[in-house]
Amino acid sequence: MRTLLNNISRQLNSVNAASSLTTSIESKQWIREFSENLKREFDIISAIREKGIPNQILKSDDNVKVIEEAIRNIDDHFKAFLLNLIIAMDRKLDHATVAAAIQILHAAASTEASYNSGDSYDRPSCHPRTRTEYLSFLETWSCEPGPGILWMYGPAGTGKSSIAQTFCTQLHGECRLGASFFFKRGHVSRENALKLVPTVAYHLAIAYPEFKIAITQVLGRDPSKLDQTLQMQFQSLIIDPYETANLGLPLVVVIDGLDECEREDFQQEIIRTLAGSQLPLRLLIVSRPEPHIRDTFEEPSSKHASLLEIHGSQDDIRTYFVARLENIRATHKSMHLTPSPWPHTAIIEQLVRRSSGHFIYASTVIKFIEDEDTSPIDGLEIVLDKTNAHDSGSPLAALDSLYLQILNTVPPANRFTLLRILSIVAARLSFSLPYVARFMNIRIDQVHRALRRLHSVLEIPVPEYPNLSLLVQSASFMDFLNDPVRSKDFAITEDLQHWVTLSMARCYSEPHLSPCDPILG
Repeated sequence: MRTLLNNISRQLNSVNAASSLTTSIESKQWIREFSENLKREFDIISAIREKGIPNQILKSDDNVKVIEEAIRNIDDHFKAFLLNLIIAMDRKLDHATVAAAIQILHAAASTEASYNSGDSYDRPSCHPRTRTEYLSFLETWSCEPGPGILWMYGPAGTGKSSIAQTFCTQLHGECRLGASFFFKRGHVSRENALKLVPTVAYHLAIAYPEFKIAITQVLGRDPSKLDQTLQMQFQSLIIDPYETANLGLPLVVVIDGLDECEREDFQQEIIRTLAGSQLPLRLLIVSRPEPHIRDTFEEPSSKHASLLEIHGSQDDIRTYFVARLENIRATHKSMHLTPSPWPHTAIIEQLVRRSSGHFIYASTVIKFIEDEDTSPIDGLEIVLDKTNAHDSGSPLAALDSLYLQILNTVPPANRFTLLRILSIVAARLSFSLPYVARFMNIRIDQVHRALRRLHSVLEIPVPEYPNLSLLVQSASFMDFLNDPVRSKDFAITEDLQHWVTLSMARCYSEPHLSPCDPILG
């Protein structure tokens, strides 16, 4: 009870101080009313305490009810006070000013990086009943006192992004998601470190009117703050308006795929900036355990961060395979006469063993099998008959074999075209399919034919959205392409890299190839 009374007393002092600062008669009136209401509830609780009632009597139903009623009244008074504050501040800012500030912020942000953006359509969430221990850990961390920053890390293909995606969905449902940013290697805005802070600020402004007003005032005074360094941006566009808005909410900001940010020094700067802040936000950073990232988290300024290592789980992968394969059997257009169970348990166990704990293997198998252009039975036979998971002792051997088999489904007549397309992707050039065709001096239908069976490893834009970029589904596939030992005949050789360089030079030197800048997604 002493803590409760001290908190109320501090609120009273803050309110009285605010009254002395404002010059508005209307503001003074509702500040005075709030102060009087707060004082009344303070006196009620103080009276109970000053009677010196023993604890067992203090906890009697009557006294508990009185105290609970006082607390509810304080909460109601505070909400009314906050509403009046928002209205008063909003009156000082005309709607055109607010709209202009938000438009400036939107232009500087990467809205595609949000967990629920159009770019997330093919980003998987965790299947129900999988990864529950990690999601439970994140839920507890986000609510309880403790380190405000958490680094969730694990090797490629262990399902980190799926966990982050699912956690964002849960937070959004609980109105506790402040913002999210999913970095993507090769994406023109999602790999850009300088898009991070404006994106977080934009989402906070859209979700919380108090923050919107505060950020409008900041940008109204100096729009060039968007051009500052990342550390200065974080202070002026997040910390300062957040403190002004006084949200007082345990909001969580999720940053996924930090290792896919464009430069290692930017990745380190992001960690140092976030870890060095005293903001009452929860910050989840997700990445591979790259040496430079691990070293930065071990620096004195960052060592207070909590760590969560992600491992593969054969039980979770088994659950995923059983559910997804049954769904394919029940819904795929060519499977309506296939009896259940399909496939048999022994086949599922074989797939689970081959996954070696890598969710990326499981999700790639499912995407390949459920392709509408072929029969799932044929697709599964290709995976089982041709994927040799025992070629080496590498934990990625099965995944590499799966990637090779998927690439080998491309007819030999289209291999040359495919290799050049893959070299464009590996060069991290965010090209739309029409520009890929123009860049290669071929027809668009030739591009589509070369990519026809590769939806499980590439993000291939549908015809309705021709200006979206061709990207890899997962960073692990990019790693595969760039390692000639793993990718074998589909490796991005020096000759292919040289071809990309010469083609870029030709693009910029020959006016008839204009526009030479790629059509970006």
